[in-house]
Amino acid sequence: EVSSPVVSITSTTSGVQLSWGQVTNAQAYRIYVSDDPYNFPEQTPVIVREPNRSYTYNTTGVNKKFFKVVAVSSYRNSNLNPNVVDMLNPNPVNTDIPDRSKK
Repeated sequence: EVSSPVVSITSTTSGVQLSWGQVTNAQAYRIYVSDDPYNFPEQTPVIVREPNRSYTYNTTGVNKKFFKVVAVSSYRNSNLNPNVVDMLNPNPVNTDIPDRSKK
């Protein structure tokens, strides 16, 4: 079990940058984006792997967005399930270029 990242948001020239401190036992972080703070529709998250702890989002043409950052550990759980980080996102995106494609 890993705790929740504490996220701060700063403005950039083209959008916002999310950043957070290290979470104990976290191997990676999943980032979800939504128009509604109470509803994050099913989506493939952006994966940021340790030691990276930031994500830049281009807000051009966007009125409002909400972000959720979830820390994940790739340690196997008690059922010896596979590595959740690689399973969630077999093709990790480059953390420098936000993936803005929609499913």
